[in-house]
Order: sequence, then structure tokens, then C-alpha cells
Amino acid sequence: DIEDYVGTLLAMRELDVSIVHGGHFPSFGKVRYRQLIDEYVAGKRKAGCHLQGG
Repeated sequence: DIEDYVGTLLAMRELDVSIVHGGHFPSFGKVRYRQLIDEYVAGKRKAGCHLQGG
């Protein structure tokens, strides 16, 4: 369910990543990683969206 999914994302947000390799798009670092999670959780983007912005 969505509450579990959001809880998992918030737990993942705390991982001390240095680089993320998404597979279909360029790799990115910790700041972008956390930004994507924050934007999704805030309802500004759909899961898997690669577009910039909200």
C-alpha cells in the first residue's frame, strides 16, 4: 500500500549514497537522490518520472 511505499522511501532517503545508477538515465548524486524522494513524497511527481521540476 502507498503508506508502506512512502515509509520505505523515507527510510531509503537516509541512506548515505554517493552515486545512484538508475539504469535508463544519467547517474546522479545524494542531493538529487533526496530531491527525487522529497518531491515524490510531497506529491509533486509520479514514481519513475525522469523529468526535472514539479
